[in-house]
Amino acid sequence: MGWATDRLVYHDALAPGAIRRLLTSAPAHRQSVFALVAAEIAAERHKPVIGDQLEESAIHRAEIIRDGGARDILAEVLGHEPPPGLRGALERVGPALLREPRLYQRLIEIYCNPEHHTASQALRYVGQITAAMLDIVEMLPVSLIHPNVLKRLGSLEEARGFIEAVAFARSANTRASDATIHYALAHMQAKTSLDGVLARFVRRADRLLGVPLAADDEVQPLSSVRDMILASRKFRNCLATDHKIVGALLGRKAYAIFREQIVLEYVYLSTGVWLLVDSHARRNEGVSSELAEAARAKCFAGGVATIPQSRGHQGRFGRFGRFTDHYDPCFLNLAD
Repeated sequence: MGWATDRLVYHDALAPGAIRRLLTSAPAHRQSVFALVAAEIAAERHKPVIGDQLEESAIHRAEIIRDGGARDILAEVLGHEPPPGLRGALERVGPALLREPRLYQRLIEIYCNPEHHTASQALRYVGQITAAMLDIVEMLPVSLIHPNVLKRLGSLEEARGFIEAVAFARSANTRASDATIHYALAHMQAKTSLDGVLARFVRRADRLLGVPLAADDEVQPLSSVRDMILASRKFRNCLATDHKIVGALLGRKAYAIFREQIVLEYVYLSTGVWLLVDSHARRNEGVSSELAEAARAKCFAGGVATIPQSRGHQGRFGRFGRFTDHYDPCFLNLAD
């Protein structure tokens, strides 16, 4: 019985049989008792529990634990009739004690405070209510609280990542408003992940991408996500993967088509310059040394840093490209 043990032993001394009733009771009654104990601990503010053993109120609470129903116990906790949904929410917690008393206080606040109406409605449809879920509800903005979200987030770390991912999707796509994202989350299919929902917004991003080299008769910058997707279809490569798209939207990567034959790949360095790190033919086949050298010369003339071809082979600019390609992981597992 964890943190509730001392208080329950105290109540059992005042009303013998209280613990026996607790151990054989249904989840709604058991969790209501835990909520009462949590409220007592909060009221005492860590003062010793011994000292009020002869008070009538203590005996009264002990007898309610032993003889009362879940509704009676909650009325004792609140000082009034429990709000609709609270008893059911406690029942959905299950038989086990939540890890901290504050979580019971949080659950009661959700159902008693009209400001938390969205959270109380969402918790009706999540199945079992867990401690992590109550922490997550407290962290999420109201616009992101939905049963489909709560059932898919298992920790505060995942919740933080989700919030950051939503912020990124909004920054990339001007149509990703609170209402639009909430609608998408509310209508997601059972097998769809949160990553999948946000990835659709990212793939429809309308923010302009980096353009290291200006367009001319030889160079066609891929200045939008749509350009990247179309180029991926044309060259049969991986430009349309979430990893590539997110990297470009973050301003860390950029791409261009050269002479309608190859795709140039750039990396933005911490020194504030673009670096040409690779070139890709259709289906990622090898690039001739002549074409690779022409691309390198074009970039060099346009102010883009390059790596001498002697350090690479077949159009690939050596192993240095793997180091310049290293950057922080992208949001919410959209990176490989």
